Amino acid sequence: MTPNLAERIKNIVAATYGAAADVLVPETRFSEHPGIDDLDRHFMLEVEAAFGITLSDDDKADLHTVGDLVSIVERKLKVTGE
Repeated sequence: MTPNLAERIKNIVAATYGAAADVLVPETRFSEHPGIDDLDRHFMLEVEAAFGITLSDDDKADLHTVGDLVSIVERKLKVTGE
């Protein structure tokens, strides 16, 4: 897990959902964190725009934790050569 990438993602989560970035860890489950009850379209668009990637429906189905999101973004960036 790339530290800078993880921090950027945590900041996006925090800004979108009003969560404190310092309490978000890779194991933080989106469904169990107060204020993050659903990964809405707006959030997905924020992530896609921030990293210049596209998240497929399969990617979205695999998102359960902050760490899952970091892994998916890392994989997408490697594929695009970023």
